[in-house]
Amino acid sequence: VLPDRGPLVVAIAAPTQNLQVMIRAQGSVRPTDEIDLVPQVSGMVIWTAPQLEAGGYFARGDLLLRIDPRDYDLAVTRAEAGVARAGYQLELAREEAIVAQQEWDMAWEHHDTDLQPSDLVLRLPQVRAAKADLLAAEAGLAEARLRRERTEIRAPFSGRVRETSVDRGQYVT
Repeated sequence: VLPDRGPLVVAIAAPTQNLQVMIRAQGSVRPTDEIDLVPQVSGMVIWTAPQLEAGGYFARGDLLLRIDPRDYDLAVTRAEAGVARAGYQLELAREEAIVAQQEWDMAWEHHDTDLQPSDLVLRLPQVRAAKADLLAAEAGLAEARLRRERTEIRAPFSGRVRETSVDRGQYVT
Protein backbone atom coordinates (compact mmCIF):
# COMPACT_ATOMS: atom_id res chain seq x y z
CA VAL A 1 0.00 0.00 0.00
CA LEU A 2 1.31 3.39 -1.03
CA PRO A 3 1.20 6.31 1.35
CA ASP A 4 -1.32 9.17 0.62
CA ARG A 5 0.65 12.10 -0.92
CA GLY A 6 -2.25 14.57 -1.33
CA PRO A 7 -3.69 16.07 -4.49
CA LEU A 8 -1.63 16.02 -7.66
CA VAL A 9 -2.86 19.46 -8.77
CA VAL A 10 -2.92 22.76 -6.94
CA ALA A 11 -5.35 25.45 -8.21
CA ILE A 12 -4.60 29.12 -7.70
CA ALA A 13 -6.61 32.22 -8.70
CA ALA A 14 -5.01 34.13 -11.58
CA PRO A 15 -4.79 37.87 -10.89
CA THR A 16 -6.59 40.25 -13.31
CA GLN A 17 -4.16 42.34 -15.32
CA ASN A 18 -3.87 44.18 -18.64
CA LEU A 19 -1.37 42.57 -20.92
CA GLN A 20 -0.48 43.33 -24.53
CA VAL A 21 0.52 40.31 -26.54
CA MET A 22 2.46 40.82 -29.76
CA ILE A 23 2.04 38.14 -32.40
CA ARG A 24 3.97 38.32 -35.63
CA ALA A 25 2.33 36.57 -38.56
CA GLN A 26 1.95 36.69 -42.30
CA GLY A 27 -1.05 35.91 -44.46
CA SER A 28 -4.05 37.30 -46.21
CA VAL A 29 -7.20 38.57 -44.58
CA ARG A 30 -10.29 37.57 -46.51
CA PRO A 31 -13.91 38.39 -45.81
CA THR A 32 -16.36 35.65 -44.89
CA ASP A 33 -18.85 36.88 -47.51
CA GLU A 34 -17.99 38.85 -50.60
CA ILE A 35 -20.49 39.85 -53.28
CA ASP A 36 -20.82 42.07 -56.30
CA LEU A 37 -23.82 44.24 -55.50
CA VAL A 38 -25.69 44.92 -58.74
CA PRO A 39 -29.15 46.40 -59.30
CA GLN A 40 -32.06 44.19 -60.34
CA VAL A 41 -33.55 47.03 -62.40
CA SER A 42 -31.97 49.43 -64.84
CA GLY A 43 -31.94 53.20 -64.80
CA MET A 44 -29.99 56.35 -64.03
CA VAL A 45 -28.25 56.49 -60.64
CA ILE A 46 -29.53 59.62 -58.89
CA TRP A 47 -27.95 59.14 -55.44
CA THR A 48 -25.16 57.18 -53.79
CA ALA A 49 -24.45 56.89 -50.08
CA PRO A 50 -21.30 58.62 -48.81
CA GLN A 51 -20.02 55.28 -47.46
CA LEU A 52 -20.28 53.72 -50.93
CA GLU A 53 -16.61 54.24 -51.65
CA ALA A 54 -13.55 52.04 -51.23
CA GLY A 55 -13.01 51.40 -47.52
CA GLY A 56 -16.46 52.62 -46.49
CA TYR A 57 -18.40 50.71 -43.84
CA PHE A 58 -22.11 50.00 -44.01
CA ALA A 59 -24.67 48.24 -41.83
CA ARG A 60 -27.26 45.73 -42.92
CA GLY A 61 -30.25 47.54 -44.44
CA ASP A 62 -28.38 50.80 -45.15
CA LEU A 63 -29.49 52.55 -48.33
CA LEU A 64 -26.48 52.48 -50.65
CA LEU A 65 -27.81 53.54 -54.03
CA ARG A 66 -30.95 55.04 -55.55
CA ILE A 67 -32.01 54.66 -59.19
CA ASP A 68 -34.38 57.17 -60.81
CA PRO A 69 -37.83 55.74 -59.93
CA ARG A 70 -40.00 57.80 -62.31
CA ASP A 71 -40.33 55.14 -65.02
CA TYR A 72 -41.24 52.59 -62.34
CA ASP A 73 -43.77 54.97 -60.73
CA LEU A 74 -45.47 55.30 -64.13
CA ALA A 75 -45.51 51.51 -64.51
CA VAL A 76 -47.24 51.21 -61.13
CA THR A 77 -49.85 53.77 -62.21
CA ARG A 78 -50.47 51.88 -65.47
CA ALA A 79 -50.78 48.61 -63.55
CA GLU A 80 -53.24 50.17 -61.09
CA ALA A 81 -55.34 51.34 -64.04
CA GLY A 82 -55.19 47.81 -65.48
CA VAL A 83 -56.49 46.37 -62.20
CA ALA A 84 -59.34 48.91 -62.15
CA ARG A 85 -60.21 48.11 -65.78
CA ALA A 86 -60.12 44.35 -65.13
CA GLY A 87 -62.30 44.81 -62.03
CA TYR A 88 -64.84 46.69 -64.13
CA GLN A 89 -64.81 43.93 -66.77
CA LEU A 90 -65.40 41.29 -64.09
CA GLU A 91 -68.30 43.24 -62.62
CA LEU A 92 -69.78 43.68 -66.10
CA ALA A 93 -69.40 39.96 -66.89
CA ARG A 94 -71.10 39.00 -63.62
CA GLU A 95 -74.02 41.33 -64.32
CA GLU A 96 -74.36 40.00 -67.87
CA ALA A 97 -74.43 36.46 -66.45
CA ILE A 98 -77.26 37.43 -64.10
CA VAL A 99 -79.21 38.95 -67.01
CA ALA A 100 -78.59 35.83 -69.11
CA GLN A 101 -79.98 33.63 -66.31
CA GLN A 102 -83.04 35.88 -65.97
CA GLU A 103 -83.65 35.80 -69.74
CA TRP A 104 -83.38 32.00 -69.75
CA ASP A 105 -85.80 31.72 -66.86
CA MET A 106 -88.33 34.06 -68.56
CA ALA A 107 -88.07 32.25 -71.89
CA TRP A 108 -88.66 28.79 -70.43
CA GLU A 109 -90.94 29.48 -67.44
CA HIS A 110 -94.12 28.35 -69.22
CA HIS A 111 -92.62 25.21 -70.75
CA ASP A 112 -92.62 21.85 -69.06
CA THR A 113 -89.07 20.79 -69.80
CA ASP A 114 -85.95 19.80 -67.94
CA LEU A 115 -83.79 21.63 -70.47
CA GLN A 116 -80.85 23.30 -68.73
CA PRO A 117 -78.90 26.24 -70.15
CA SER A 118 -75.27 25.69 -71.07
CA ASP A 119 -72.48 27.61 -69.35
CA LEU A 120 -71.98 29.56 -72.56
CA VAL A 121 -75.63 30.66 -72.63
CA LEU A 122 -75.27 31.82 -69.02
CA ARG A 123 -72.00 33.62 -69.90
CA LEU A 124 -70.02 31.70 -67.25
CA PRO A 125 -66.88 31.34 -69.39
CA GLN A 126 -66.84 35.12 -69.79
CA VAL A 127 -67.02 35.51 -66.00
CA ARG A 128 -64.14 33.05 -65.54
CA ALA A 129 -62.09 34.88 -68.19
CA ALA A 130 -62.75 38.22 -66.48
CA LYS A 131 -61.63 36.73 -63.14
CA ALA A 132 -58.43 35.46 -64.77
CA ASP A 133 -57.82 38.89 -66.34
CA LEU A 134 -58.23 40.52 -62.92
CA LEU A 135 -55.74 38.07 -61.37
CA ALA A 136 -53.26 38.80 -64.15
CA ALA A 137 -53.71 42.55 -63.69
CA GLU A 138 -53.15 42.22 -59.93
CA ALA A 139 -50.00 40.18 -60.55
CA GLY A 140 -48.80 42.87 -62.96
CA LEU A 141 -49.38 45.50 -60.29
CA ALA A 142 -47.45 43.47 -57.71
CA GLU A 143 -44.58 43.10 -60.18
CA ALA A 144 -44.57 46.83 -60.96
CA ARG A 145 -44.46 47.66 -57.25
CA LEU A 146 -41.63 45.17 -56.70
CA ARG A 147 -39.60 46.70 -59.53
CA ARG A 148 -40.24 50.16 -58.02
CA GLU A 149 -38.92 48.93 -54.64
CA ARG A 150 -35.79 47.65 -56.35
CA THR A 151 -34.80 51.19 -57.38
CA GLU A 152 -33.37 51.49 -53.85
CA ILE A 153 -30.44 49.19 -53.24
CA ARG A 154 -29.89 48.29 -49.61
CA ALA A 155 -27.00 46.46 -47.99
CA PRO A 156 -27.83 42.76 -47.53
CA PHE A 157 -25.45 42.53 -44.56
CA SER A 158 -23.00 44.70 -42.65
CA GLY A 159 -19.64 45.07 -44.27
CA ARG A 160 -17.01 47.12 -45.97
CA VAL A 161 -16.70 48.35 -49.54
CA ARG A 162 -13.74 46.95 -51.43
CA GLU A 163 -14.28 48.96 -54.61
CA THR A 164 -17.04 50.75 -56.50
CA SER A 165 -17.67 51.26 -60.16
CA VAL A 166 -20.80 53.40 -60.07
CA ASP A 167 -21.51 57.07 -59.53
CA ARG A 168 -24.37 59.54 -59.84
CA GLY A 169 -25.48 60.15 -63.41
CA GLN A 170 -24.39 56.71 -64.59
CA TYR A 171 -26.89 54.40 -66.29
CA VAL A 172 -26.90 50.94 -64.70
CA THR A 173 -28.42 47.70 -66.01
